[in-house]
Amino acid sequence: MTNRRRALAGLVTVATLGLAIAGCGTDNSGGDSPSPTPADPKQALVASVKALADGNFKFTITDHESTGSGFVHAPSKSAQLEAKSKSDDVEFSIGFITIDKDRWIKLDLGAEINALAKIPDSWMHIDPAKLKDSEMVEEMDIDFANPEEVDPAGAAEIFKGLVTAEQTGDGAYSGTVDLSKATDAGVVDETIVSDLADKAKAIPFTAALDGDGRLTKLTLDIPAAGDVPAHKVEVTYSDFGSASAAEKPPANQTREAPASAYEMLNS
Repeated sequence: MTNRRRALAGLVTVATLGLAIAGCGTDNSGGDSPSPTPADPKQALVASVKALADGNFKFTITDHESTGSGFVHAPSKSAQLEAKSKSDDVEFSIGFITIDKDRWIKLDLGAEINALAKIPDSWMHIDPAKLKDSEMVEEMDIDFANPEEVDPAGAAEIFKGLVTAEQTGDGAYSGTVDLSKATDAGVVDETIVSDLADKAKAIPFTAALDGDGRLTKLTLDIPAAGDVPAHKVEVTYSDFGSASAAEKPPANQTREAPASAYEMLNS
């Protein structure tokens, strides 16, 4: 099992941390239909993430300080993410596009901070060889053949920690998960899990499955931990099998990343 955070969710975390300067409706079309939903709630939830392994869907991720949305398109080895975050009343956003071996990033940290850090307001083409931070290199490198990396939230990892589960309605489930067993999941913050101590072993969740038994929504109710208030982590999935390939940013809106950008990303 890999110990790295999933790349797309990791970039949401990067945005949340201020890049070290201050890590939807359901369309069920497309794709092959999975097997019928198992009757056992735990088995149904574990089976619900199998469609994500194909790496062809849209997603949203929301927590107490950031929101992100994007899509994964494994057939073209491409993905795109847009995320917004707020820290100390300062709002900032990040855009990320990966197509095969090419990476582009766009940072909006506010006009004042962008100017101070000498960060252009255009898309920046990234040369991975200039990234000295090994974690950052991993965040930008997605193995589309690895099912554990194409899901930005890591729902499969979360469901490995299922403690209790029950079906509460048509396609509706609730229960508890042990997040101490799911710290490799992209939306799980290891520091929060550590601060939660034993509370992390019984985190309430709700989940929604579509008519084909595929996970379309997962919500975790995270208790207050340390300086972090109680909050919800919500992930949605849609457009299974019908996401679009990512496109390169327009040439007139793109430049090679300057030294100042690498200095920030490597800090």
